[in-house]
Amino acid sequence: MAEAPRGRRVLLAADIESEAARQAADTAAALLDALAAVHAAGLVHNDVKPDNILFDWEGRPRLIDFGIAAEIGGGRDRLRP
Repeated sequence: MAEAPRGRRVLLAADIESEAARQAADTAAALLDALAAVHAAGLVHNDVKPDNILFDWEGRPRLIDFGIAAEIGGGRDRLRP
């Protein structure tokens, strides 16, 4: 564990001993990166769940189904088709 800003502790990849746990952490990190990109584009996915995560041929997670995505701060009347 390492110290992060404001006294929070973070788990480093080097701290994870199990291969399964390391893969789970890598998957979570990739999904968080995808959500950060979605938010940077001004959208909220609104339906993140296991059914909306697929894996490509190389094992990378892909966030799908943006059917109820909305613009950040746009309210329900700003839903994208």
